[in-house]
Amino acid sequence: MIENDTSDKTNQPGSIESLYQEVATAQASGCDELIYSLPTGETLFVFVNGNRAWLLYLRHQYGDTGFSIRNPKYKGPAEATLDFRLGEGEVEYYPYSWTVLLASALGAVQYFLTEGGMAPWLSWHDEAAVEENGQKVMTGGNRATEDDKSL
Repeated sequence: MIENDTSDKTNQPGSIESLYQEVATAQASGCDELIYSLPTGETLFVFVNGNRAWLLYLRHQYGDTGFSIRNPKYKGPAEATLDFRLGEGEVEYYPYSWTVLLASALGAVQYFLTEGGMAPWLSWHDEAAVEENGQKVMTGGNRATEDDKSL
C-alpha cells in the first residue's frame, strides 16, 4: 500500500506520469492499493489491477461509509470480478462492473488532489444507501445531506 498524505507538499504527485509511477511501484511491491489523503480528512482509495481501477472516496476519516464508483457502460457478465491485493497482503474481489480504465481513475486522483471531492465524470454509489422497493434507504454510517444528493 502506498499512502500519500498531501499535507506534506513534497509528496504530491504532480502529473499523470508520476501517478503511473506510483501504481508501478505499488504493484512491484505486491500491492494494488494506493491511498491519498487531504488535510480536510477526505481520503481516496485507489485499487488497481492491470489497466482497470476501482475507487472509494471517504468524506472524513471516522464513520463515513463513503462512495465507490460504478461503470454504467459495462456490458459484460454480471458475475465477472477482479482481484486486488491490499497492503496487508489480503486479496479482495470486486465486480468488474465497478471498475474503470486506469487512465480515468488517475484523472480522478488528479481531480481529488487539486479540487478535493469526487471526480464529476465518474458514477459514484453511496455505500450507505440500500435499495428497498426502488427507494434509497440510508443505513448506518453518515446520513446523506442535501449536498451529497446532488452528486
